[in-house]
Amino acid sequence: MTIAKLFGTKINYDIKSKNAKFILVDDMDRLNDMYKNKKGEEDLKYEHEVFKYLHENKKRLGIYKIYKCENVRIDGILMLDKNNGVLLEIKYALGWEKSCNARVQFQWFLIKKPYKKPYDLKDTKFKHALIIFDHFSGDWHRNLSGRDEPKGWRNFYDEEKLLCQESTATRIMQYAKGKRHFYDGCSIKTDN
Repeated sequence: MTIAKLFGTKINYDIKSKNAKFILVDDMDRLNDMYKNKKGEEDLKYEHEVFKYLHENKKRLGIYKIYKCENVRIDGILMLDKNNGVLLEIKYALGWEKSCNARVQFQWFLIKKPYKKPYDLKDTKFKHALIIFDHFSGDWHRNLSGRDEPKGWRNFYDEEKLLCQESTATRIMQYAKGKRHFYDGCSIKTDN
């Protein structure tokens, strides 16, 4: 087969999202039960911690409902009101590779639309996506020269300018040691 023939061939490979689950996180007992039988990997512990934080601070963060997702490539959905949702991906360590993974996971979800149920997601608009992470990894962890600021903040938003789809803007938020850090384009802000 030639390269031209390879690109001239239509590929009909479609993966269905079987067993898609959107679990409403409406109380701490239910949330804790979701993680009870999962083995103690650091990233799962962190994911559980983030969902607990989001649930405990729903009102302060302006969150209407929280869904924990399974078998749909993303970790969750934060409903800001009845019609507007934020796609959620939780990464323990964020570097270039994990940033790319999360963005592809968001795009897959937006294209596949695997949310026929629950019905309150059916008409939801997803204009935003959020990656919550514990720490930067690799070269994203190193500080920018002359600044007390990890390169990851600038690297992410520099790429976001190039990749940003008009339909869905992605932001990152660091949640580590009980503190939230976010970048406003000029400096790192801390909010507890």
